[in-house]
Amino acid sequence: MAGETQVIATSHPLVQKILDRLGDRIEKVREERPNRVFLDIAPRDNVEVARVLFQDLGARLATVSGVDLRDSVELNYHFCFDADFCVVTVKTWAAKPDPHIESLAPLIEGANWIEREINDLIGCTFDHHPRLERLILSDDWPEGVHPLSREYP
Repeated sequence: MAGETQVIATSHPLVQKILDRLGDRIEKVREERPNRVFLDIAPRDNVEVARVLFQDLGARLATVSGVDLRDSVELNYHFCFDADFCVVTVKTWAAKPDPHIESLAPLIEGANWIEREINDLIGCTFDHHPRLERLILSDDWPEGVHPLSREYP
């Protein structure tokens, strides 16, 4: 369904503003409540979507969550629009068995540590991260073993 945006009940002016700027990069929009929006995007679009939300529309990156699925790592970038009292979650994925996605850390300094944490715990690599090294796991933890990945015993 790439290239075709599905919208369910767009009642928030912020959603329309996002669609005006990024409509061709958004695969699906879900607005569960007036202050909670979910955008599904292709992995290749994560930096540009984040750039528009952060730099052009004034959102702040609250956090990123990663979920290890069977065939990919799902990444959820949670952006807050304080003036609009709205949280926009941008959902994308990194394909397994060697999940990679472009880092947001060069664009948004706040992504630095959370990307390192996801790399430690799930094993997703953030390409072009300025300092992708261990953050949580001890130095003697086995290389390539990620405690929150499905492959961990």
